[in-house]
Amino acid sequence: RNIDVAVLVWGVLCLHAVAADGPSLDPDVQVLTVRGTVFMPNGTVAKNAVIEQSTDRRWNDLISATAVDGNFEIKTTGTMFNAVAQLFRTPDWEFQASVRFADLSLRRDTLTPVKVVLSPTKAIHVKVTSDNLVVAKCQVRLLTGLFFEYAAATGTDGIAHFRIPEDEAVYQLSAWTGNHRIGSHRANDRRNTDFSLEISRGEPVLVRVIDPANRPIANVSLELSGSGNDQMGQRREF
Repeated sequence: RNIDVAVLVWGVLCLHAVAADGPSLDPDVQVLTVRGTVFMPNGTVAKNAVIEQSTDRRWNDLISATAVDGNFEIKTTGTMFNAVAQLFRTPDWEFQASVRFADLSLRRDTLTPVKVVLSPTKAIHVKVTSDNLVVAKCQVRLLTGLFFEYAAATGTDGIAHFRIPEDEAVYQLSAWTGNHRIGSHRANDRRNTDFSLEISRGEPVLVRVIDPANRPIANVSLELSGSGNDQMGQRREF
């Protein structure tokens, strides 16, 4: 399947575009800053803590999120819904905390330092098969309920291993191989930690990016989005 994507002269891509040098803000837009410290369960500061943002586009008013020596700073605009979701973790992924700074409390959170306490994680195992045979070296993507994204590859046993916050649940799984075998699964049971995913050969999609004069454009990053029906028959955007 071949798809031509037209790009406007000033560089906005029809599918999805993100400025390479970060968001450009109007000087009149309010910037909210949340600061705090990340702690281990025993009360010590998690000096090597890593902070990551949710991939949910509904919460795209985030400007930046940094963590240095256990102290973090999150900047977001005072527009949209002000709902910022962040994942705090240790470098080995053994301790994590998913935090959503909600619209109703975000401005209050900017007044005093916020305390984030990491907790031990739970293990998630995903077994990938194709034609009833396990698939090794398969890329697996896991998405949690707060839209934090995890990635791993299956071993020789066809199993990919993840660690996510204890209070989080698997929302969606997808897997693919280099020879176009793909598959996905929408999880329904929050308590489940073991999953099986069947993949099959999909139809490759070739995308050609062109300008208004029908000339090809090189070095353009694409992010595909769309919609479809989930296992419950409800319409979903992705």
